[in-house]
Order: sequence, then C-alpha cells, then structure tokens
Amino acid sequence: MRVLLPLPAVVAAPGVRGGGSSQALHCSPRMPSPPKNDGTHDHTWIAAIGSTAVAFGVRAAWLIHFQRPADGVFSDMKGYIGRARDLLEGSDAEVCFAPGSHWLYAAEMTVFGPDGLDAMGWVHVALGTLVAPVAVLLARRCLGSAVAAAIVGLVVALWYPLVSYGGYFSSEVPYTLALATSVWAWVRYVQTGRGAGLAGVVTGLGYLVRPPILLAVPLLVGWALWRRAGSWRGHLAFLAPVVCAVAFGAARYHDRTGRVGLIADNGAVMSLFAFSDYSGVEATPPPGVVTEYNGFHPPARGRKFGFDPEFRFDGLRCDPSPLNAERDRVIAASSWSEIAVRLNRNVSHLYADNVMWPERKQAKEGVRKELLDVWPRIVASGLLPLVALGVLGTAVSLWARRGLPGGPRAGEGDSDALVVPILHLVVMVLAALAYTGEIRYRVPYDPLLITLAAVGPVWVVRFVRARIRAPG
Repeated sequence: MRVLLPLPAVVAAPGVRGGGSSQALHCSPRMPSPPKNDGTHDHTWIAAIGSTAVAFGVRAAWLIHFQRPADGVFSDMKGYIGRARDLLEGSDAEVCFAPGSHWLYAAEMTVFGPDGLDAMGWVHVALGTLVAPVAVLLARRCLGSAVAAAIVGLVVALWYPLVSYGGYFSSEVPYTLALATSVWAWVRYVQTGRGAGLAGVVTGLGYLVRPPILLAVPLLVGWALWRRAGSWRGHLAFLAPVVCAVAFGAARYHDRTGRVGLIADNGAVMSLFAFSDYSGVEATPPPGVVTEYNGFHPPARGRKFGFDPEFRFDGLRCDPSPLNAERDRVIAASSWSEIAVRLNRNVSHLYADNVMWPERKQAKEGVRKELLDVWPRIVASGLLPLVALGVLGTAVSLWARRGLPGGPRAGEGDSDALVVPILHLVVMVLAALAYTGEIRYRVPYDPLLITLAAVGPVWVVRFVRARIRAPG
C-alpha cells in the first residue's frame, strides 16, 4: 500500500526493516507529518483511560442524580422507544426517521426486555463514555501532543451538552460516538494506510442513525485523492460498507413505501422548515388511519419567536409530496434576501437563538438550569472563536505545506488530519442550510469542535517554546 508521509527521506513502514523495501512509505513534502506513534508508547493511553474514567463517573452521576433516560420518554424519545418495541413485535414500517437508533434500542431490549429502560440507561452511559477516549486518540493524531490530547479528552468528558444527552433515548449519543469514531478511523487510515474498512463500517452505521454524514464521504475521498493519501484499495474498502448501508436503507425505504428514496422522509419536513417561516407542520391522516403523532413543532420555531402558523395538509406527517411542493412554492415566492435571511437563521440556530432540547423541558432549577442557560454563551464566546483560530491555523499550515506552526517535525501534528474534522463541520453547516438547524444538531459535532479549538493554544505554546529555545 502506498501512503504519503511528509518526511525528508524514505522511511520504513511500521514493522518493516530498512528503507529499501517495496513496502516502504513514499515521502512527499505535500503531506504534513503525523505523530511518531499513535499513543502506544507515550502517555496517550493513560489520557484515554483517564478520560474514560472521568466521562463514566460524570455520566453515571448524571443518570443517578439528574436524569434517568427512563424518566425522559416523551416526544422524540417516546417515538424511538415505541418503534423499538414495534420492531420486537415484528413491525418496522416507519420511514419518517432513519432506523439506526430504534434498531439499537431494539437490540438492547432483546437483552433487557422491552421494559428494561433502567438497564438500557447504563448502556447509554457506556456509549457516551466511549466518546471521550476516541476524542483523545483523534486529538493525538491531529495535534501530535499527548498533553493536548489529554486536555481535549477531559473537556469532552465534562462537556455538559454531551453529558445531558446521556439522559435521553434519542439519536444524539449513538451518532456522536459513530461520528467521532468515523473521523478518528479515517484520520488513522490516511496517516497509516490501515483501517479503511473500519472507517467505512462506522460511517455506514452513522448513516443509518443520521443520514447527513453521507455528505462527508465525497469530500473526504476527494481530499485524500487530491493530497495523494491512502490508496485505491483503501478507498474502495472504505466506500464498500458505506455503499452497502446506503443500498440497504434505500431497499428498505422502497419496500415500505414503493417509492425511490434513500432512507427516510424526515428530510422533506426539515427542508420545508429550512426555506420557510412556518412554525411547524400539522397533517390530517386519511380516514381510518390512526397515528400517534401528526405534526412537527420544532422548539426553535415557536409562534412566540415570530414564525408563521404551521403548514397544514392532508396525509401523513412525513409525506414528501405536499411538503416538497410547498417548499418549492415558498422558494419561488421568496426574494433572494428572504432566502438569505432564512439560511443564515438556520446556521445561527446551531449555537444561538434556541434552547437545547429536550434538556430545556427537564432543567427547571438549580445547577442544571444554570448550565443550560450559560452554555450557549460558553460556545459562542469561547469555543467558536478558538475553532475559528484553529481553522485559520490549519489553513496557514496547509498553505505553507507544513505541519502545525512550530513544525513540521514528526510528532508535531498533522494539518491534513485536521482537515477531516473541518470537512465534517462543513457538512454540519450544509445540513443546517438545507434542513434547518438547532443546538441539538450541533452537539454530536462538539468533540470535533473541541479538537479544533485546541489548535490555537498548541500553536502558541510551540511558538513560545521555539523562541525560548532559539539561540541568542
């Protein structure tokens, strides 16, 4: 396998003796240097274990003292649990939402029973806990510093939005884990040539939970091809499970609806919200059809915020025909400035102008309410400016064809690796533009934002060290 690494001379692949072997890694100044190791022989594994312990302790305490998932089975969570129970009874006809989350909860129910929500809550704690060590391994590869990776892992372990979603049977926890693991596995692949299949499997699983991750696939492969990272065999190994997941989702969708589509109809609802000012949608089902929910009313789009009354139509609430027709009508009747205002609003809702749902329903007083109120300011005033600095630093590093500022020596980071989380953030913004935004849609990307936020401080520390060590 031919993998490009930016060292000044040909070096042997791990486990290969000498540099003359045909398996030696080819060198190119176009690719910045990855870490000398991935944490096996430094303190990264200690940081990963430590962040795991902290993350588990915090999430366990949250479950015990603040929010048991079993006490939060309402609205979307009630839908996930209901669909999981339906699946156990042999029914899986729902195509309004991607099936991955309720499949996961159904699998847990086969072990703990359909009413074993308390035990399932501890599985939820475990899944949320695993995000922290994955963030450590990702940060180690991107930043080239075990200390920076440990800090990233600690922040992820304590990050309130990630902790709070451990109290709800929604899609946020499994998607956060799938997304973080997918990014780490892809970075590992482009740096070492190993694990492309793992990256593809996790990305495919993430697609079954939240389909927008699919938008990242052409961006990642295109970037790798342009930077000449990885190999054709590796790219195909990555794409194969992703294509299988998409094909499976499309086949399931066609089987349930008789229509051609990807995986679910929820995109039609969200797309209408993205391009209109409706506060919600309300469907009137056909005679004789009984449904538990007939509408969508996103928390960020209430009438009190100046939105129009909901769009009403005959049919099922996710029926794409009337929803897409109304979206097209609204777009045709809107000026470019009106569309621009709506698109800007979609993106701003990722971090402001709405309260994180469903936590806002439960956090009524005390420290929990204080965290809910203060965290948007922490994100807007602290996290996002550091992320902007990190993106700028990565861009400068790429322009200079170097590693992180202060490099590019092996172990000092990999600006090409940092492009991977940046591309996923581009997908997050594109999804918000096309399908509206809320804080809860950003939260699964927070581990990536925290990793990018560490780039600026790492840059400053290395710059200062270089000046101190400079002769004279």
